[in-house]
Amino acid sequence: MKTIGGIDRNKLLDIAEEVVKRFLVLPENPKPEKKGCYICIASDVSRLEFPIHLITELGSCDPEKVSSCFYFCQEEVVRMLKGSFCSSWQSRNISFHQYGGAVSAMYGPLASEIGKNMGIGISGFTEEGDEAVALVIGIWARWLVLYDAECIVAVSNNKLFHPLMKACGDLFQ
Repeated sequence: MKTIGGIDRNKLLDIAEEVVKRFLVLPENPKPEKKGCYICIASDVSRLEFPIHLITELGSCDPEKVSSCFYFCQEEVVRMLKGSFCSSWQSRNISFHQYGGAVSAMYGPLASEIGKNMGIGISGFTEEGDEAVALVIGIWARWLVLYDAECIVAVSNNKLFHPLMKACGDLFQ
């Protein structure tokens, strides 16, 4: 059985799909016409290489956006981990097509040991939507703690995280 960051791969994918489904019907979702995204999960084990553990579609990405979503979910997470950031918003640069949407655990004393090395990049929704979905998945996987999420949301001023977290509350039971 394959695991990613200590989590069964199939269970992780099931939860990720469920989080996306709930995001799609969230009243606060600013782009309900978007029906899917790409997820990239990578780890920063060596600080020199960025092993990618998973890249896949969640939901149904617009066919004309597949290649860009596939690219950006990787670019965001690699840029974030390479820069030792907890959010790709911290190195966001629209002029260079570098967007928010990837998250990782803080390197503080409250962070999960596994989470310190894991990054999740999402691309397909708005930057805030991508980040909210990544945060909820990361918290479910216990790669992030709520403190990490609150710090990340403070950087991006994300208004979608709390409603999505509430909509996904039963996934944490």
